[in-house]
Amino acid sequence: MLATGPVVRDSSTLFDSFWNGPWVAPVAAFGLKADAAGLAKVRGQIEVALSRSDKLSSFTLGPRPWGERLEAVAADLVPGAARVIWDDVSGPEIVRRMPDEMRTPFGDVREDVTITNAYVILSDQDIENLKAMRARGVRLRMLTNSLESHDVPAVNSHYKRWRRPLVQNGAELHELRADAAIREYTDTPPVSGEFTGLHTKAAVVDRRRVFIGSMNFDPRSSNWNLEMGVLVESPELARRLLAQMERDLEPDRSWRVSVDERGELSWTSGRGVLTSQPARGFFQRVQDQLFMLSPSTFY
Repeated sequence: MLATGPVVRDSSTLFDSFWNGPWVAPVAAFGLKADAAGLAKVRGQIEVALSRSDKLSSFTLGPRPWGERLEAVAADLVPGAARVIWDDVSGPEIVRRMPDEMRTPFGDVREDVTITNAYVILSDQDIENLKAMRARGVRLRMLTNSLESHDVPAVNSHYKRWRRPLVQNGAELHELRADAAIREYTDTPPVSGEFTGLHTKAAVVDRRRVFIGSMNFDPRSSNWNLEMGVLVESPELARRLLAQMERDLEPDRSWRVSVDERGELSWTSGRGVLTSQPARGFFQRVQDQLFMLSPSTFY
């Protein structure tokens, strides 16, 4: 997301608070030294290594002009009222605003919420909030990583206990396929990833309000990390983002998680129906079991 207008000043304030706050130390404090000659030498070594790479031969090593690209993007911007939110580190104590701010847009939702979030480890309060939304007739759709698409299997070990409560309380739960048909967006030929994974943290509320930021729905983001995001009131931005989110809910991109009357889970996609969670192999399933022994607050 590219933004312009007053929200840029707020973003600048955010970064200044991090770089100049009491919780940040300059690199020079660690006794590390660098001069222009040393940096030029390292850059030269990197450029030589890149120039010898056959896979990267189609990319230029020098700077590229961005003027035309930025002009093309500017023509496609949409209006909206944006607000930057972040965890405050400007004072002697860290003030964590993001956990509450993240959930604010969902408090007065009237019709529907669509969430794409890479790491999901919920709480009992989250399920109570979901029940309240369901009682109001709100539709909730969520896309997160499956075990097979995860880059951090430990998160899945603690997320999986929330699958049943989510689905049983009305959420339409989807998990990304590792072979999702979005390689034209995720790969940069001739380089291709071993699997497709999800890193987005976004939400669309009532088709008019958008959240895009850094925060996952997990204890680590709430209690350990420092996070930021942007809330935007814009029906047009919501429409565009929702179109991409719904694209990723299709069977060629994600698994739909279901729970039958006996409480048994199943995963359905264009690859068929599975009765155990999709994984990239036996070792990943072993990891999934081992990480259940560690505290969920680590992830």
